[in-house]
Amino acid sequence: MNSGTAGAATSVEHPPLRVVQGGQLRLDLLERRLGQIESLLASRPDGCDEATSRVWLSEAERLLPLAGDFDRARLLQGCAVVREELARTGRPCERQAYRDDADAAALYEQLGEAAHAATCYTSAAISALRSEEVSEALELAVRGLVAFESLTPVELERDRAAEARMAGMLALLCCQFLDHERALRFAEIAVGQIAVGHRRWGSAAGLLARIALVRARELAGDPLAGAATGPSSRREHLLDTVDHIGRTLADGARGASSLVIGPLLLAEVMVERGEAARAWELLERADHAARGPQVGWTSGPDLAGLQLARGRCLVRLARPVEALAELDGALGALHPDRDLVDHVHALELRSLARERSGDAAGALADLRRLTDLVWVRHRRQIGGFMEQIWGRAGAEGRRRDLEAREQVLIRTAEQDPLTGLANRRGVERFCSTLAPTEPICLVMIDIDHFKTVNDRFGHATGDATLREVAEVLGSSVRSVDRVARWGGEEFLLALPSNSVDFGAEVASRVRRRAQEHHWEHLAPGLGLTVSAGVACGPASELADVLHRADAALYAAKRAGRNRVVTG
Repeated sequence: MNSGTAGAATSVEHPPLRVVQGGQLRLDLLERRLGQIESLLASRPDGCDEATSRVWLSEAERLLPLAGDFDRARLLQGCAVVREELARTGRPCERQAYRDDADAAALYEQLGEAAHAATCYTSAAISALRSEEVSEALELAVRGLVAFESLTPVELERDRAAEARMAGMLALLCCQFLDHERALRFAEIAVGQIAVGHRRWGSAAGLLARIALVRARELAGDPLAGAATGPSSRREHLLDTVDHIGRTLADGARGASSLVIGPLLLAEVMVERGEAARAWELLERADHAARGPQVGWTSGPDLAGLQLARGRCLVRLARPVEALAELDGALGALHPDRDLVDHVHALELRSLARERSGDAAGALADLRRLTDLVWVRHRRQIGGFMEQIWGRAGAEGRRRDLEAREQVLIRTAEQDPLTGLANRRGVERFCSTLAPTEPICLVMIDIDHFKTVNDRFGHATGDATLREVAEVLGSSVRSVDRVARWGGEEFLLALPSNSVDFGAEVASRVRRRAQEHHWEHLAPGLGLTVSAGVACGPASELADVLHRADAALYAAKRAGRNRVVTG
């Protein structure tokens, strides 16, 4: 968790309550604490009033160290929302907001709350991106998608609101990266998961409408001149979508949605379709309602969106001087990071309005500001992408290093150190890779009278003999077969085959080569023979096949050694 948050939470004025006193759980204190957390979460401020938000954050930080993991995650999520609201008024809170959301997401993930974790990770990614932490934003976005992908269809069906929230967050994230086509798809999912009339429908539908308008202007080729040079059918479909949402909000919603947002969307569609005169009537009524007592927008991003729409309409109506007043107001409220697309459109429109009003120098200055803004944003995002690439490259290098070490450990664990052959564990793993019904033929081999080799020639010669036996065995089998030292002077051949005759043929070849091999180069007078037992069966019955091969080997030894017996 974030150390800054923890430090602020353990202040002298608010010492932590202890629910365990004298070895007993104080249920009264526990209930009191839970009540405090619930009350605080219910009283979370919705607006951007700084004084109220600061008091709420202070109380949340006091309760954080007293809460259990789930309540702590809820408090951190609430803190992130409040800090985001404060950031809309220009306060530098977004960095702490994304840390709070990321901490909440990690807690939710530990608790198995994948939907909550996905939403918090994505929210954290958006805040991180606005804080110029592009690399961190990418990492958080990936975690959010992974968490969301872990949800089962049953879980998604049970909690449609959670899917809608997540889809809405992903739409906002795509908008931050100017990927409006994907943003549209996610916004459509969000709207589709919420029934019309639900209190969250208006918010999701408004997001979809805003993205659809941006995409429609992109398809137009020149959003300022209104010349639809892009795919007209797709553009008209998007405008129809916005028109439908606008009418639904204007007819069925209450407050700002019916008085301002619905008419604003309808007017935006009219402007895009070349009906600026009709649109202006709607925008005048919307502006009057926005500043009236029922809505009360006097400043902020909401009013800026209305001013931007009025400025666009006035440019189309060839009233550039009036358009400049609206666009100046919009640019004063729009933040280049939080509202990049609107900020860009406002600068483009103001440049055009200045040009048409005869202010060529002002128009050029706006275009330079626009170029600088886009270039800075581009460099920042490319820098973040490169950090992510190099970070991932480093992580990939470390992963490969770990995998290489793992393979070394596996080989060490499954390899006989003297001969370099597989050991029992290696044979078991080899057989486990076969299908349960796949046949396996096992040949158990024992060096006859090996003890006399050690006694007569010494253990060093005995070890050299074992290594050379391993070479003889390896040269006598196929590449698909596995040769292992089973223990002492016993060896095992694992042959994928269902033919005991094939196994006996391989065993006979090994026996003959061992007998004919020139062992004298290891020690004068050295010679040896081997005995073998063969058995076949399905890979799933490895223990039984081993038992039968072992029994056949002992039968060969009892029969006089230097021979092959099938089980």
